[in-house]
Amino acid sequence: MIETERLYLEPLHEGHYRRLNDLITASYEQLKNWLYWLDHIPSPEETKNFCMMSYQSYLNKENMQLIILRKEDNKIIGCIGVHNFKYLDQDNCFDIGYWISSSYSKNGYMLEALRKLVSYCFDGLGASKLYITTDVKNIRSNNLAIKAGFKLSHTIKKHMLKPDGKHRDTNFYTFS
Repeated sequence: MIETERLYLEPLHEGHYRRLNDLITASYEQLKNWLYWLDHIPSPEETKNFCMMSYQSYLNKENMQLIILRKEDNKIIGCIGVHNFKYLDQDNCFDIGYWISSSYSKNGYMLEALRKLVSYCFDGLGASKLYITTDVKNIRSNNLAIKAGFKLSHTIKKHMLKPDGKHRDTNFYTFS
């Protein structure tokens, strides 16, 4: 478990699935615009399977999906994680992703979690470089990366297809 002043970051596991599914469902309309994997509201069973696969990937040291818990009430407010420990086939280069429930955004929680995860990646996991990729139009996510000390490396036009069938342009941020 990773701890900040107001938060706990802990590996996602099966025991989180009900609360996580409720959180995704409540924030679906906000999140679906930015999360390419969120093309429908997942069923509780789908979320349970995702949690189990995420934990197994964590145990296998393939990635590290963490839930963000508020200390004051132990509520899950979002997720953050290292999605690839060998990003772009480079040793010790990690890809970070994150999302937060619309109910908890604009409170500095994600910046706090991201800064702590960055420190943990370098100090605890031996990272040499970190990446964040985000939709050019996702202003909050782009601003968060910059506030956390990431630098815009480049933008790829029509980088990926979103669930709505439109292409997204992607900003690549780095931290080293």
